[in-house]
Amino acid sequence: MIHTGTKTFESKRLICRRFEEKDSFDMHKNWASNPKIQCEYGEPVYPTEEDVKGLLKKYLDSYENQDFYRWAIVEKASGQNIGQIAFCRVYSDCATAEIEYCIGEPFWGKGYAGEALSALVDFTFRNTSFAKLEAYHRNANAKSGRVLEKSRMYKTDNVERFRREGKEAVGETCYCIERSEWEKIEMLKLINNRRSYRGKYKDQKVPKSDLVKIMEAGLAAPSGCNKQTTSLIAVDDSELLKKLKEVIVSSVAETAPSMICVLTKRIPAYRDRCFATQDYSAAIENMLLAIVELGYQSCWYEGHITDEDKIGRKMADILGVPEDYELVCFLPVGIAEGEATEPKKKSFEERAWFNGFGKASS
Repeated sequence: MIHTGTKTFESKRLICRRFEEKDSFDMHKNWASNPKIQCEYGEPVYPTEEDVKGLLKKYLDSYENQDFYRWAIVEKASGQNIGQIAFCRVYSDCATAEIEYCIGEPFWGKGYAGEALSALVDFTFRNTSFAKLEAYHRNANAKSGRVLEKSRMYKTDNVERFRREGKEAVGETCYCIERSEWEKIEMLKLINNRRSYRGKYKDQKVPKSDLVKIMEAGLAAPSGCNKQTTSLIAVDDSELLKKLKEVIVSSVAETAPSMICVLTKRIPAYRDRCFATQDYSAAIENMLLAIVELGYQSCWYEGHITDEDKIGRKMADILGVPEDYELVCFLPVGIAEGEATEPKKKSFEERAWFNGFGKASS
């Protein structure tokens, strides 16, 4: 298995990768020879590129160590090594890692430190078993505190480094983020940032294991009186997809490598009322969120297959669906070729109130 300390991760403008021999020039030019950076960072100044090569060799040799986590920060636009980010301490017994980072002075003021830190937090909790991340800054350096806060870290008195050494954190402030808190933030971010995607898809199959995860998320949704009126069919067979796309009038799914068809069965639940519409709506929303979480895109297509043309029934017949089921929706699933566009939304105050219609919070 590849040690996660050698894996690459990235953000919108940055790539964080293991150091390479070619980095010595940029390291010397951009940060390792600068006292402003190195002294703040608590590291020696390396006056010449030859000195930097010695540091670089130490980094490269250390990648053999399973507890070594250090990445070069590379600006995508220029390809330059502009800094580094690392776990300077790893407390394996309590699953905590301490982060340090630096950005070269020519690249200050661009938000790169926060961007790299946020990317590292996400990468860590997605790919390792660490339960908590910590970072410290000198009290005199308020800017570092703001960077940590923007990266979703928060001040804490539970300072692992000083607790272990039996000291107080004099002159330093500790920030941390725990996995459980990150998971909450990620879920809310996922909900708020999900968009309907109506563009083309890459010609790349979706693994069956991911389609299973998506459908499991759909079937985990609540249903009225637990009647479980929603059923699902994932389609990734190229011949079946071709037949389905031939009856779908719109071109919305013509490049999708797979789709999930949503079936409903009308079952009386409470006082002869049926909650099938609510049931499959909840299932679809769960699946849309799971699709984005797994790195794919989709859109909810229902209206034009349930009108008088009875396209949904034609699709159901192709899939061998019994007459007592209705195919009400399909979700194309694949890796997006373009970007999902953000729709214009009314403001929160226009649609949400407290303790009565149209009442703002006091």
